[in-house]
Amino acid sequence: MRFAITVSDALFDAGWEPIRLFSTPTEGRISPTKACIERAGALRISIELSRLCERDLQRLAEDGCEGLVVASYTWRLGDWKPYLPHAINFHPSLLPEFRGPYPLINGLLARRTRWGVTCHKLAPEFDAGDVLAQRAFDVAAQDPHETLDLKTQMAAPRLACQVGREFPALWAATTPQGEGSYAPLFGEAERTLDFGGTVEQIMATVRAFGRF
Repeated sequence: MRFAITVSDALFDAGWEPIRLFSTPTEGRISPTKACIERAGALRISIELSRLCERDLQRLAEDGCEGLVVASYTWRLGDWKPYLPHAINFHPSLLPEFRGPYPLINGLLARRTRWGVTCHKLAPEFDAGDVLAQRAFDVAAQDPHETLDLKTQMAAPRLACQVGREFPALWAATTPQGEGSYAPLFGEAERTLDFGGTVEQIMATVRAFGRF
């Protein structure tokens, strides 16, 4: 299957052929893109660092692209259905819980003991499309942000490989999400330590935000 991708390269292992990379300029705060851009450059794949627009979708259709794969992409995408037969997104939570741009911190603050990664159809609303597959794992009570981030990074390519190998069946048997929850992006107030709180409250914030 020929595909265009917005960040992750895990589908290479499933035999998919990348034809174009759409990414955001590297800023490194949440989703560093430098390594992916360098990989695309080494493979001589066309790289776009501006927002994917309707003309780009038209060009993908002309190039025989069969699917758009989205992961950690900052910008909202337009209607892909007139141009491509498939479009999927990889999201770092067990949807429908914790939709949003970076939900790991919210999950730690909520003391979730299970976390995971979801692959779903791309929909007009962020992170709301029908689910193709999920991969879940345990979260220990003392896991800090960096540990949850690493576990998520390990689960994502495994899920991508499953999706790549079983794509037709998974696409045909998707499950609607139903109602869920939204995790807004954190600001200065949320990541500021309040030393008027208890030690437990302070350390919970430290674990949840980690390097942030």
